[in-house]
Amino acid sequence: AGADLNARDKDGKTSLDRAKEHNQTPAVIQVLQDQQQLLEKPPKVGPELDARDEKGQTPLHQAAQNDQVKPVRDLLDAGADLNARDKYGKTPLHAAAGWSKTPAVVQALLDAGADLNARDKYERTPLNVAALFSETPAVVQALLDAGADLNARDKDGKTPLDQAKQHNQTLTVLQVLQGQQQRRAPIIFEFLKRSRRLLRKALR
Repeated sequence: AGADLNARDKDGKTSLDRAKEHNQTPAVIQVLQDQQQLLEKPPKVGPELDARDEKGQTPLHQAAQNDQVKPVRDLLDAGADLNARDKYGKTPLHAAAGWSKTPAVVQALLDAGADLNARDKYERTPLNVAALFSETPAVVQALLDAGADLNARDKDGKTPLDQAKQHNQTLTVLQVLQGQQQRRAPIIFEFLKRSRRLLRKALR
């Protein structure tokens, strides 16, 4: 994920050209063709704008998880469903959070109004998914900067930090989550302290 499908090697050949030359499986070639078509000419109107593949993903899901910033913006401008769900309940923001290596994709979805704390069928938010699968600290940071719930628990009761630790997430992703937790802790403590003072005053 994240490769430039139109990038050419020293012989002037793209990934699709090489896949055909090396007798790559039809499924792989089809994926490359679909992604290249999306890059070159995203659908503008009609039902194909939110057409579903076998996983229930729309073109916006696919563009989001494959680092395709311009197609993401084009699809959003064309009216693609920002919070469409695939068969696992994941939105395009879930897809970008877990598999995009480009924070600009996440930011484009957030700027368009994507649901920051949407839950998939496993009760995971985009931040939960990022903690599990992302290898890009800047993507995790973009979600945190937007106000993602650091304490969101999935159906197994795990927070993003729990998931990052349990799944041997990269050290930098762990550091981002831990750092954010440490920064938020004093704010929460101060809020609780103030709430107690107000409660005591009300009970007098």
